[in-house]
Amino acid sequence: MQNSHSRHSTAIHEAGHAVAHFRLKIDQLGASIASDGKTAGYSHASSSVFNGRDAEDQVIAYCSGYAACLAVNLPDADAGCGDDFEKAQELIESWQLGSLTDGQAKAVELMSRPENISAVALIAKHLLRWQTLDVDYMGMLLEVADGNMTTAEFDRYRDFRSRCDPPFAERYRQFRE
Repeated sequence: MQNSHSRHSTAIHEAGHAVAHFRLKIDQLGASIASDGKTAGYSHASSSVFNGRDAEDQVIAYCSGYAACLAVNLPDADAGCGDDFEKAQELIESWQLGSLTDGQAKAVELMSRPENISAVALIAKHLLRWQTLDVDYMGMLLEVADGNMTTAEFDRYRDFRSRCDPPFAERYRQFRE
């Protein structure tokens, strides 16, 4: 079981990946801070790479968990990033993209933007509450963070979804009580 600081760091890290996937238009599938015993969490997205630009975007996304932790001044921002950095390095070598340091710098620039800091914070808050979020839920959170949807509209979405999606409704009911 992770302590609260570790859970918070994991939530920021996974939210960073998720925000990068959305911003870079990489098909996002979901994110979680539920540990599987091997990793503290995950953010699932498409790993399809058809050209150098796709590869560069994937490198940035792999480095964005680390970059999100840096953007909010978390200590040990690189803790738990080894696998992310290995995957990024494989893409860099396969597509001859430059260096891991270049990818990390681009990710830091992306995650340091104020709109991304607020989006990461909001998604992390919901990850801490729900542990696992799907793409639709995170997309709506991004709309709230970007000012394209009000909190009241988000609440209506969540209420509608809980009426139409029984597994969602059960999880939502547990956290409302």
